[in-house]
Amino acid sequence: MLKKIITTGVAFIVVLNVFGQENKNKGRVDGFVPNGFVEMYMEGEKQTLLFPEDFRKEQPEIGSEFPSFAFVDINDDSITSEMLEGKIALLNFTFVGCSGCKMEQFTLEKITEMYADRDDIIFINFINSAPWRIKWYLNKFGEKGYISVPIDKETYKDYFHIVTAPTHMFLVDGIVKENISAPLWSENSYKFITNFIDKIDQSTQP
Repeated sequence: MLKKIITTGVAFIVVLNVFGQENKNKGRVDGFVPNGFVEMYMEGEKQTLLFPEDFRKEQPEIGSEFPSFAFVDINDDSITSEMLEGKIALLNFTFVGCSGCKMEQFTLEKITEMYADRDDIIFINFINSAPWRIKWYLNKFGEKGYISVPIDKETYKDYFHIVTAPTHMFLVDGIVKENISAPLWSENSYKFITNFIDKIDQSTQP
C-alpha cells in the first residue's frame, strides 16, 4: 500500500513538472501567474508565459474602479470602500488553510512594518473563512499587519470574482493598478511591492 502511494505521488509530481515546462515553452499568460513563474512575472517576462485560463478575467480590470463594499472586520470595526479614497491600497484575498497564503506571510509582514507610519497606505485582507477560524489562525501564526475582513463564498467568488488564492490587487484612490494571483513570498516580490509604492510616491510629488 505504501509503495502504491509513493509511486502515485512521484507520478503526480512528474505530471506537474511536465505540465509546467510545457506551458513555460509554449506561449504567454495574460492573467494568472502560476507558482514557480512568479519570479519571471516580476521581471517583466509575462509575455513569455502560458497558462490555460486567465483566472483574473472576471475580476476588476486594471484601470477600473474597485467595487464598492461595506463589511466589518474581525474586531467588528466598519470597513468600507470609502476608506480607499485618496490612498494606496494593497488588497489580499485569501482563506484559512491556503498554503500559498501562508508562504507569503513573512514578506507581507515586512511590507506592512516598513509602511506602518504611512496613513496614506491601507492594507486589507479579505478572507473567505469564518471569523472564528480567522481568529484561530491569527492566534497561532500571528498577524501580518493587514485588516482582516471575513467575507462569505458568494461575495468572494460572485462579487469580487476571486477564483484562486492568494490574489493581490494594488489600488490608488480606488482604481485598480495591478492584479496578481500568486504568492508574493520572495525577495523579488518584496521589491516589486516597494517599487510599486515608490512609483506612486514619485508620480504624486509636485
